[in-house]
Amino acid sequence: MKKKIISIYLCMLLITPFIVMTASANEPPTKPIITGPTNGKTGDELTYKFVSTDADGDDISYCIQWGCTDPEVCLGPFPSGVEQSDSHSYAEGIYIIKVKARDANDAESDWATLEISVPKTKGINLFFLRFLDQYPNLLLLLQKFLGL
Repeated sequence: MKKKIISIYLCMLLITPFIVMTASANEPPTKPIITGPTNGKTGDELTYKFVSTDADGDDISYCIQWGCTDPEVCLGPFPSGVEQSDSHSYAEGIYIIKVKARDANDAESDWATLEISVPKTKGINLFFLRFLDQYPNLLLLLQKFLGL
């Protein structure tokens, strides 16, 4: 009887590693790296690139908050480590772009941020500039008078 129990026990020890499957934890993607301009002009399309990698090799989607009233945009999925880009235009102000990466198993990275500034565009009076082009001496007088 003891031999039978020992035989069964040994069989179990040999077979068990093949039967039991271990589940590995899903690692979230790395925090994205955002590159692009930190200053822009009102209404101009500004293009930003972002990239993240996933330790498990899962495809990655990117969720972007542009820092204005526009809703969050999610793009993807894309292969891990492949740089992606998207564009946005802004009105005058200071904005913080936020991007996070999400893998195919819904694990999410921390938010990455980039602050951008869009100053007020000053209008130029073309009539006045043309007038000064025609009368350059008047420009010199104005410069002396205004102390420029």
